[in-house]
Amino acid sequence: MKTSKVLVLTLALMASIPAANFIVGCSGEKSSNPITSAVNPIDTTMNPNLADSAIDLEKIITSDPESMAGYVGHFDKVYVPTLEEFSIISDSIIGKRLIADSIAIREDIWQTLRSLAQSRKTSPVPIAASVYFSELTRQEFWLLMANPWNINATKTARSLAESAARNVWPGMSQYQDKADAFRHAYWNILMSKYVSISWAQQMATAHESESPNTVDKAMDLDNNAVGRRLFSQYSWYSESDFVYLLRYYTYVRVFSVTQYTWYLVYLM
Repeated sequence: MKTSKVLVLTLALMASIPAANFIVGCSGEKSSNPITSAVNPIDTTMNPNLADSAIDLEKIITSDPESMAGYVGHFDKVYVPTLEEFSIISDSIIGKRLIADSIAIREDIWQTLRSLAQSRKTSPVPIAASVYFSELTRQEFWLLMANPWNINATKTARSLAESAARNVWPGMSQYQDKADAFRHAYWNILMSKYVSISWAQQMATAHESESPNTVDKAMDLDNNAVGRRLFSQYSWYSESDFVYLLRYYTYVRVFSVTQYTWYLVYLM
């Protein structure tokens, strides 16, 4: 039975907990720290979801050494695509092939990326800090190379999250605002639904791996974790239910995030 909007709204309100002293700005009080300033190191003992931890690339690569080990040390020989480009390439190569063909699929994708790099006669596109949602960090690239059948689902989840954020919070930039918080949470919900919670955690953490350790990164990690927690609790919800839940969830403006808040947090 479809969850009623009244029930979803009730659960959204019940999900919030009393604001801790690490959340400031929601009451209108001024903080001594400007929003743009760096924050203290994230307290990962409170919640590992906020850890500035790197994905274990060595584990990813050696988990299937026959197909991945040969790529190590050759990252500079391939074109690093955007997520949209990666999705197009993987779709054209995977087609109706089975996961059992993963070794051949990875090799075909790798050779395609090498050909793209050579045809452009330039160095591969450099990896920048993950400021824009479509850029791939080095960690994201290796995760997607190791799991090419997850590329399209990841891209679809991201596109739907961006679209929903525009509809729910029209006119917002989706950068450090409520729309940004919504987008990150919903992206993690959809990746959890389309692939798994574990994949959502790996991909979302990898996406922040090259961002400076500032309050902006802490904000994204927190909102990512909120999305995964909500999916784990209400996995039977429809996508529209989750959109409604996130729309009326508790949003708190913050100046620092030193532990998991259970809120959707934003900076401006």
